[in-house]
Amino acid sequence: PAYKAVQLDEEEGRRYMKQEMLKQYVLLYLEEGKYSMFGNGEDITKMDPIEAGKCIMDKVEEVYQRSFS
Repeated sequence: PAYKAVQLDEEEGRRYMKQEMLKQYVLLYLEEGKYSMFGNGEDITKMDPIEAGKCIMDKVEEVYQRSFS
């Protein structure tokens, strides 16, 4: 259903592409070991995995919300 919605609605397609591009950038930063942007000044590699994941998701949400302004 989501795939069809993206095909049929241009605005939904743009939102989908924004989300996918954001995910790919996050994965690229993580793959390249560029963790500094995710930990709010803390080293996420030394955090509990759940807390590190929360920091990453918080940054994703922050960047995603800024993309609308």
